[in-house]
Amino acid sequence: RPGQCRRIPRSLLRGSSLSLPSRGTSQVTICSIDREHLEKHAAILGTGVKVQTAKQSKTGFSGSEDRYIHSIQFTRPKMIEDLRELGLTERKSLTMRFPEVPEEFLRDFIRGCWDGDGSIFLEGSKRLVAGFVTGSLSFIQALRDQLSIRGFGRLTIQTRQPDDVKTKNPSYSFRISGNFAVRFCQFLYDDVPEGLLLSRKFLIYKNFAPNLTRLAIGRETRRDD
Repeated sequence: RPGQCRRIPRSLLRGSSLSLPSRGTSQVTICSIDREHLEKHAAILGTGVKVQTAKQSKTGFSGSEDRYIHSIQFTRPKMIEDLRELGLTERKSLTMRFPEVPEEFLRDFIRGCWDGDGSIFLEGSKRLVAGFVTGSLSFIQALRDQLSIRGFGRLTIQTRQPDDVKTKNPSYSFRISGNFAVRFCQFLYDDVPEGLLLSRKFLIYKNFAPNLTRLAIGRETRRDD
């Protein structure tokens, strides 16, 4: 929607926890565990927007160790108006729905989702995995359907109840693995400029890619034997 997006840097619509303020206030907060991601946001938003860092105890998110959360805050009343028109709401991680995305922008949108709430990692040294987690069941169901019809496997959504008794909301996730994950990463990253992706996750795939040839050669050798 070009008219609605005219005041919104596109990167703000990709991959991070963007919290809209309550009605009547005008300060937006964006949080991420990836400082690089927020530094790009801050550079787009201009002078006066700085990345802040706070330590989050592992007991606060049921993790295995403490982690650092980075955030930026800014005030842009007209931008907030546009974001609401695009469907963003308060507590969006629990309530957001998959938007209507034109086909030519869908790959960019999904890559942005992975930058924010997805993961790319290796199981052992020979198996690539791409995982996604969110608090919105309707969103992940629609995302799964979009990926399934594009041939990335039959994806099963897992539900996890929170370990922290203070949190009542479950999380939902699925994983793409093996050859499906390789093809999915090609879908996300092939021919994408560096400024439009999160390098930390991309490099996991890039460093794994040379293994694909060696694994294929290994399979051919075993077949010949």
